Amino acid sequence: MNLIIWNCILKEIVRVNNELQKSDILLNRSVHLMEGLKETLLRLRNSTVKLGTNKQKQLRKKYQRGADTERKHSDNLKKKTASLASTYFEDLNVSEFTTELEVFKEEVQQFYKNPGQLDSFELLRFICENDLQEAFLNVCIALRIYITLPTMSTTCERSFSKLKLVKNYLR
Repeated sequence: MNLIIWNCILKEIVRVNNELQKSDILLNRSVHLMEGLKETLLRLRNSTVKLGTNKQKQLRKKYQRGADTERKHSDNLKKKTASLASTYFEDLNVSEFTTELEVFKEEVQQFYKNPGQLDSFELLRFICENDLQEAFLNVCIALRIYITLPTMSTTCERSFSKLKLVKNYLR
């Protein structure tokens, strides 16, 4: 039970902290963020006092099931991000990439109802429009790599063929 509460509290604090550290934030936006954080913390405090033992048991079971699923997903994500980072070791930092990707997933879920339906261009646009390049540096690099990869070898061959035609024309 305590882990659930702390998880909610820390997520909200981290979100507000990231917003407050932006260089172009206005004072009234800062005050609004802090008031919202205060209200959220008070709401969490009041809701935990009212919970009974049955509710705690239900939440504990739900959290344990969710934690097992989340742990499997997290392990799978770590393997895949480590594989990608080892392929592009000069561009991606293995230790930061997994963490950034998990936080990025939560950030996108706050803005979109169905984040799984977004393509790589929309995700990169989301990062750029919200000035999150520094916060999600490795995710941004990975998306740019993914976008620039040719989907078929013919695409790559065709571009070299066109380049050859242009070179011959210019000579």
